[in-house]
Amino acid sequence: MSSAGFKGVGNPRTFVVHLKNPEGALMRSITDKFPEHYSLSDSSLLIRTPLLASQVAELVGLGTEGGPVGAVFKLNQAFAGYYDSDLWDWLDAG
Repeated sequence: MSSAGFKGVGNPRTFVVHLKNPEGALMRSITDKFPEHYSLSDSSLLIRTPLLASQVAELVGLGTEGGPVGAVFKLNQAFAGYYDSDLWDWLDAG
């Protein structure tokens, strides 16, 4: 499934996609759909899209019975902490 079947709502937003048990094929599928992602860890990444959180979850295959277990969180643009500078650069670029 591509994002072509989903209609976005306005400007891109930033989401965290977190997978309970990340599998290589599933992560590759997500990163292929969102090539401008930022990997936080083996199980979490940041993406930008004008889609809603529920649409992102559906697009990546979360929320279906028997499917992968994970969650999509919309960030509110309030960030704090200490991390590699490339994370802050990625966030600032959005």
